[in-house]
Amino acid sequence: MIIHFLSSIVSRLTEKAYAYPRFTGPPADAGGAPIKTVNEALGIIVAVIDLAQVVFWILAAGFGLYAAYLYLFARGDKESVTTARRMLVYTAVSILVALIAYGIPSIIVNFVNLGTP
Repeated sequence: MIIHFLSSIVSRLTEKAYAYPRFTGPPADAGGAPIKTVNEALGIIVAVIDLAQVVFWILAAGFGLYAAYLYLFARGDKESVTTARRMLVYTAVSILVALIAYGIPSIIVNFVNLGTP
């Protein structure tokens, strides 16, 4: 179940990443600044954001697993249980915020495109 969840996240990240213009490097005849157009600058920004998203999901999964490990091996120690429970809550809240932030661009695009055929 966790593998299915993680694979669906990765597939959604890759689908979203390919929806934006990608940076392919400077043109062969670039004789000055490597970025010639706005689309190339946007491509760099999108690539950095995509990388940050992937790093976030990896860290979130790692913290969730670590919190679960702490919770399982607390052995009745109230301080360890409290720490593990707090980590699980923070991990769940951060994932929820990330999912909401991930959906905001498509909501805005759909809202803007309501009047267009």
